[in-house]
Amino acid sequence: MTQRRLLLSLVTLCLVPACVWASSNDAPFSSIRQKAMGGAGVANTFDENALYVNPAGLSRATSTFKLPFRLKFQVNDDALSKLSSLSDLSHSKNKSNADISQKLKDITPLTLEGGIADSPLVAYVQRDFGIGAFADSHFFVKLKNSTLPSLSLSGFGDIAPIVGVSHRFVFSNIPVDIGVSGKYIFRARAYNKEDGSTDIEIPNFKLIEIAQGKDSPVSSFQESGFGADLGALIPVASGNIGVVIHNIATSLSGSRSISGNATAKDFSETLPFSATMGYAQTFNLSSTPYLGWLLGKFDGAIDYALISETDTGTFQRLHMGLEKKILWDTVHFRMGLNQGYPTFGLGIHLFVLHVQYAYFTEEKGQNIGDNPQTSHVAELCILF
Repeated sequence: MTQRRLLLSLVTLCLVPACVWASSNDAPFSSIRQKAMGGAGVANTFDENALYVNPAGLSRATSTFKLPFRLKFQVNDDALSKLSSLSDLSHSKNKSNADISQKLKDITPLTLEGGIADSPLVAYVQRDFGIGAFADSHFFVKLKNSTLPSLSLSGFGDIAPIVGVSHRFVFSNIPVDIGVSGKYIFRARAYNKEDGSTDIEIPNFKLIEIAQGKDSPVSSFQESGFGADLGALIPVASGNIGVVIHNIATSLSGSRSISGNATAKDFSETLPFSATMGYAQTFNLSSTPYLGWLLGKFDGAIDYALISETDTGTFQRLHMGLEKKILWDTVHFRMGLNQGYPTFGLGIHLFVLHVQYAYFTEEKGQNIGDNPQTSHVAELCILF
C-alpha cells in the first residue's frame, strides 16, 4: 500500500491489521460472545478469553489447545449505509477539485468505526494456567462539516502475548479464586508525520489533494510495553461474583519520525486503569408451567464498571446479558443491554467450525443518547 493511497484505503475500509485505526487508548480485546451479551463477561468467562477478561476465570478452565484460523470483522451502520458512495470516492484520482468536493459533501457527516481481529492467534489453557497471543485492531474515521468537509481519524492495532495463572484461596471458609495475567503489548499507531499528533485532523484542501493522488500525511509508528491484569472470582449460591482490574502499571514507549526532523522523537503513554465488578448465574426454569420446555437452562451475567475513563454515567457503566444454548449446545442465542442499548447475537459451533455474529451499540458521547454508534461483528473460526 503506497503512502498516498493510505487515507483513501482507510475511508473505503481496505484495511490490514497493522494499519487500522481506533478511538481509545485501552487494549481493544473483547470476545464476540461478550459483545452480544451487552459487554458482560467478568464473572462468566472460563476459556482462553479469561486471559484478558478476568484471569481468575482460569480456575474453571478445562485443558484446551487452540491454533485456529480465525477472522473477526467489525463495521458500524454508517459505513454500511454509505459503502457505495465510499467506493465512488476511492476512484477520484482524475476528477476535478469541484467533483471531489461534491462527493465529500454528499457523504458528510460520516462516522466509520470497526476493526479486524485474530484472537487468539494461538492459546493453551488448563485449570489455573493459560498462555496465548491475541491480535485485535480498530479504526475510527469521521468526516464532518458538510459545507467544507474535513477528516478526523485516530487509532492502533495490537498484538499481545499473555500469560496467566490463578489459585484458589480460602478466607474464613469462603473460597476465592485469584488470578493474574502479564502481557507484553506490541502496538502500531496512526499519526500525522507532519506534526507528530495521534489525533489526526486533515483539512478540506488536503483531502482533495489526497483524492487526486498526492501524498497523505498519515503514517504509523510502533510502541510496546509490559502490563498486568488482576482478578478474583467468589462462588456464591448458584453463581459467581467477579472483580477485575485492568492495565496495572501498563505503559508503552516508542519513537516517531516527524517531517523536517533529523532524529525520531521518543515518547511514552500510560494505558488507562479500569476496574469492573460482575455477577453471573445459571438459571434453570425447566419446571416453569407452560414455558419451562422453552426456557430451560440459560446463563445470565451483569457487569458494572467501577473505574472507567470513558463511561461516566450509571447506565454507561452497566452491561448485562443472557445466553441460551440449544441443539446439544451447537447453537447459542445471546442478547443483552450495553449502556442501556440492546444487543443480540448468535453462535453456531459445529465441531471445528465456529461462526458467530453480534449486533451492539456503544455510547461515544458524554451522556446516553449523545452519540450512539451501532456496529456489526462477524467471526469465522476453524479450530485445529
